[in-house]
Amino acid sequence: METQREFLSLYDYLNKAAGPKLGKEVSNIAKFLGEEKAYKNISNPKYTGRISCYPKYFLNYIFTLPRVYQHLNPKQ
Repeated sequence: METQREFLSLYDYLNKAAGPKLGKEVSNIAKFLGEEKAYKNISNPKYTGRISCYPKYFLNYIFTLPRVYQHLNPKQ
């Protein structure tokens, strides 16, 4: 029996807007690693359009690597 993967947007994962720069960097890492993406459409006062969603294990992985996370979020 195959279990369904949980896909999260960066907003859902980080509990805040990630912004286009971080979104592009995460997308580039996913593409480089051949990671699967899903998409969903959203509409709110700040943004309307399609956003990328990634498997939760992938987001856990890239945001727990200190070097990668520092590169993606230098203000932290």
